[in-house]
Amino acid sequence: MAKKKLETREDRMLDAIREYEEVSAELKPLADKKDALWTELKELMGASEEKIVPGFGKVTYGYDKDKPIREIDWDVFKEEQPKIYKKYVVEDTKKGSRRLILKGMEE
Repeated sequence: MAKKKLETREDRMLDAIREYEEVSAELKPLADKKDALWTELKELMGASEEKIVPGFGKVTYGYDKDKPIREIDWDVFKEEQPKIYKKYVVEDTKKGSRRLILKGMEE
């Protein structure tokens, strides 16, 4: 009876990377097609906000309502209230996120 070779962690990683690349390659054309269809649907709607499509039903294409916002003009605040600005505005460092990058072998 032959012994089964145990896969190393690197072997399993290589298999996962190859499968990931294959799936990504299959999904790309589908994502492009989806985006193109979405653009076409918006173009077909034109200026209409609502259409009834036989065999499907109601399709709406409208806008969200405008919402009032309040913002601080930091440049003006800093210029007109430098002591308050300095007291309350602090600089900090946002921790970077961990990213997985598959570069492969440089050719």
